[in-house]
Amino acid sequence: MRTTDRFMRVACIVFALCASARASTYYVSPSGSDAAAGTSAAVAWKTLQKAANVVQAGDTVIVLPGTYAGFNLFTSGAPGAPITFTANSGGSTPNPNVIVNTNNTFTGKDRINLEGASHVVIEGFTVLGTGDPATNRTGIRTVLASHVTIRANRADLCGRWGILTGFVDDVLIEDNECSRSAAEHGIYVSNSGDRPIVRRNRIWGNHSNGLHMNGDVTLGGDGVISDALVERNVIWENGNGNPAFGAPGGSAINCDGVQNATIRNNLLYLNHKSGISLYRIDGGAPSSGNRVVNNTVRNASDARWALNIQDASSGNVVVNNVLLNDHSFRGAVDIGSSCLPGMIANHNAVKDAFSIDGSVMTLAQWKATTGLDSASFVSSVGALFASPATGDYQLKAGAPAIDKGQSTFAPNDDLLGKHRPAGLGFDIGSYEFGACFGSTDTVGSGISGTAGVAPLLSAMGCPDQGSSLTLQVAQAAPLAAGMLFVGTQATSLAAFGGTLYLVPALGIPHVASAAGTFAIGSTLPMNPALTGSSLRVQAFYADGAATQGVSATAGLEFVFD
Repeated sequence: MRTTDRFMRVACIVFALCASARASTYYVSPSGSDAAAGTSAAVAWKTLQKAANVVQAGDTVIVLPGTYAGFNLFTSGAPGAPITFTANSGGSTPNPNVIVNTNNTFTGKDRINLEGASHVVIEGFTVLGTGDPATNRTGIRTVLASHVTIRANRADLCGRWGILTGFVDDVLIEDNECSRSAAEHGIYVSNSGDRPIVRRNRIWGNHSNGLHMNGDVTLGGDGVISDALVERNVIWENGNGNPAFGAPGGSAINCDGVQNATIRNNLLYLNHKSGISLYRIDGGAPSSGNRVVNNTVRNASDARWALNIQDASSGNVVVNNVLLNDHSFRGAVDIGSSCLPGMIANHNAVKDAFSIDGSVMTLAQWKATTGLDSASFVSSVGALFASPATGDYQLKAGAPAIDKGQSTFAPNDDLLGKHRPAGLGFDIGSYEFGACFGSTDTVGSGISGTAGVAPLLSAMGCPDQGSSLTLQVAQAAPLAAGMLFVGTQATSLAAFGGTLYLVPALGIPHVASAAGTFAIGSTLPMNPALTGSSLRVQAFYADGAATQGVSATAGLEFVFD
């Protein structure tokens, strides 16, 4: 068996290298011809289906602006050599000028269809449906495959689903906008596909669920979706669809037969049914062992509960969430008693309403009954958020959720990708107040001077591109001549009886104030080349009270992300 495994690994590597060696780039344009070579914009093919009939592992299809019929793809790429169809190469947003608005001819129901095609990337398309399930089913569909990436597409007004996956392992669905599906859901991950990643999508206005994950054992497999990652999605105004296409239902994030998933840093607001649901109807097992962490949920006034856990879905973690509800009596958590074993719940900001087996109670009664949520507290939209009327659910200054989360289970970043924690502790909810994309760290220690203390160097603001950053010195000798050194290279050279923590590339001379202070501010440039780079600063002062006549701050290191 070991020999066979080794042979298969080598074969995969060789196949990938061969695919990479022969990889081709093709072009499609409405003004092209399927009889052309397709190898440049000047000799582009006319249809997406022509490209789908030709491509092999490692090939890229660049789709030029225009309106197209959909296509069906049977051919797989390979590990490290995917087949890529791109309308916006490397972009994180859909290209509004590349439109797919006609069904493919194989299924006759879906715009873009991948049938058993693994290792494929679909990115940048604007896919428009008919708004009628009788004439259009899915915007982008992938079934019976693995390692499919659906990135930066817009799927609007599709008949049933914006994006559908079925029996697809290791699918990545990121940076898409899925809106106004007429009869069902924005994104539907179904049928025992393990390890899906659904992140940074905008999902709104769909008939029922925003995101539906359903193992659906009735269609085969084990009926369980394992190890999903659902993060940094913004999901709003779902569950209020046209009843002519069926009664709207579901949740913003709906999980049937989903186990060991991580659901974090999502913003769900003004959805009309449930917020997050963990349950079992079609799934092969209850939705157990999931982590629901640092989400912000605010349900609409006609909604169900912010968090719904039923059908023996036990062992779930519910930590650092905002769980609010505009409904008159429905509130934070509705749970079946069979789901309480193994549950961890704490540090949540909630509406003062919980339910166990339909019995409604206050947070205090919930704590007494379950022993959970000892550090959770009642809060409100007005107390927490900066501008909820405009869809801005970032925490406002002084919000009670700031620094009140717990570190266990908390993600290292927030919904925007900014670093946690930013203050004395982790915040509750999907946003971290005062957080930055970049980071600021102290390097080493200073050299003491007047009064036996070292001057202090601090930063106000974020080391982010386009942000304002101010460097401030305190505790320097009054009216002392100083030099602020700036450099990009680290060092630890002994200097003046202390340590120099950078190789100076720039020196800024100045004089401390009578209070021993100094400040200098700047707006950082917008320059992608800064990403991943670092900068160090350190200040030195002439100080007769210092051992060698010089005092110094510790260094600061800024890392730009």
